[in-house]
Amino acid sequence: MNLQRSTFALLAAIGLLGSGYYSYSATVDDQRFEVTVPSRLSIVAPVADPAQIYTGPGNSNISFPREDWLVATNSLNGATVVLQTASCFQHAVDPLTKRDGRLSLRVNSTNGPGLWAVTRASDTTNYASGDEDAIVQAISNSIGEANLGLTVTFMTGVGADLVEGDYSLTVIGTVTAN
Repeated sequence: MNLQRSTFALLAAIGLLGSGYYSYSATVDDQRFEVTVPSRLSIVAPVADPAQIYTGPGNSNISFPREDWLVATNSLNGATVVLQTASCFQHAVDPLTKRDGRLSLRVNSTNGPGLWAVTRASDTTNYASGDEDAIVQAISNSIGEANLGLTVTFMTGVGADLVEGDYSLTVIGTVTAN
């Protein structure tokens, strides 16, 4: 009978030790708290689609008022922002009737520790040679926000050659983490 009690007491003690329960208390312990901040990359185009009227005659180019694009990143390495045309200006009825467009970019303002700089300030399409992409670019070196000013210009060319109607150009904005 004593052997059974001794075996039971030994098994109970082993069970308590194996379960992580100890008969003494710790004098120091810790608990870790963690917050996960998801990646934030955003680009916001202006809401309005601006329109201009060619008042002719002549070859004067038509510049649209500057449009403000808002960009943000929380990447420690910053971000790259590319604004580019989907094509040159195309006539609404006859897409083969085209005019070149020019993009010009500048940094209007910034917020945060990151430094923003325009690395490609201006570019013009050249549809006659098959180049319908105008690309401008800005970069940052750390987290922050920027207000980028984009100016789009309709390159009139020879005004006497303009076909009546509406011409349009679409700018696509992309932001990527560095």
